[in-house]
Amino acid sequence: MYALKWAGALLLIVCGALCGLWLSSREKRRADLIEDYAAFLERARSLVHYCSAETAVIADQCRDSGSLGSIGDEFAALIAQGKDPQICWKTAVCDSAMRGEFFPEDTELLLSFGKGFGEGDSSSEESRLSFLIDKTSQRLEVLRAQTTERRKLYRIVGTFAGGLAAALLI
Repeated sequence: MYALKWAGALLLIVCGALCGLWLSSREKRRADLIEDYAAFLERARSLVHYCSAETAVIADQCRDSGSLGSIGDEFAALIAQGKDPQICWKTAVCDSAMRGEFFPEDTELLLSFGKGFGEGDSSSEESRLSFLIDKTSQRLEVLRAQTTERRKLYRIVGTFAGGLAAALLI
């Protein structure tokens, strides 16, 4: 009888630890998405700077990199239909947010790329992209610091919660 209690207690501790690991992996995914977005902005700025690329070329690059998931695919498909680039980006980001592919806290950051996209000449577009890269880099630094702290916290709290539940049931 005691063996079953101890096995159940151990199972609760493991479940709590796994919940903590799952929550910490979500934080890692969030940081990875922002890193991918920063890389996309760098590629877009390079395309504008060196090639004076059209919005369709930037959209294809977004899709081909695959780093932003379905946002890039949907954005490129809408651009190919000849729609307004700002509306295309907003639609792609909002649809992706509805599917839960990224975190709601990051929606405004992702939407900032589409605001004013394709309106100016290449130099103004490049300076706008540089500003967005700086803004994203700052967010990424804060996020990395928070991520390491939160990941530790989630693992500890998960294990502790599992252990507490096990202790209460024994």
